[in-house]
This record gives sequence, structure tokens and C-alpha cells, in this order.
Amino acid sequence: MSVLEQILGEIKSMCTEKFGHSITNEVVGKDGIKFILTHVALPSISILERALEEIKSMYKEQFGHSVAEDVVEKDGIKFIITRGLPPSTSTLEQLHRRDRT
Repeated sequence: MSVLEQILGEIKSMCTEKFGHSITNEVVGKDGIKFILTHVALPSISILERALEEIKSMYKEQFGHSVAEDVVEKDGIKFIITRGLPPSTSTLEQLHRRDRT
């Protein structure tokens, strides 16, 4: 049992390190059966936003385009379909310069 307790301690430490809050346990009993209730504070909005940006970055690195873009091929031509806000003028100019070289 001590190995499992050690692993649980490591997981709790990683959670505290990753999310900035700790996990607490409470042992309760009902009908002669003991249960362990685990309490975890919800992560803050800023932590969730930071995690989302990490995931978006990993997605772009893996697939070569952002989450908001789809790459579609029709008649041998690849199109990038972007959803959401349109790119800024400076971004379009930058893409144009990149494609011309």
C-alpha cells in the first residue's frame, strides 16, 4: 500500500505544481464502508486560458495550421479555410510576401 500512497503523493504534487492549488482528501464512512472524498479547487480562468494557448500552439506545431483553420484540397489545389475573425491587413501582406518568395 505504501507504493500507492507514494504515487498518490507524487500526483498531488504535480497537480499543485501545474494548477497552483492542492488536493485534499477526507475519509467518510457510510453503512460500514469507508470512502475517500477528494476535494480539488477549480483552476482559475487565467490558468485555463494559458492551458488553451499551449494546446493551440501544440496543435499548430503538429499540423502546420491553427485550430481555427481547415486545409481542404479540391482539384489538386489546397485551400486554407479560416474560421473566426479575418486576418489583419498586415498579416495578409506578410502572407503575400511569404508566398511570393
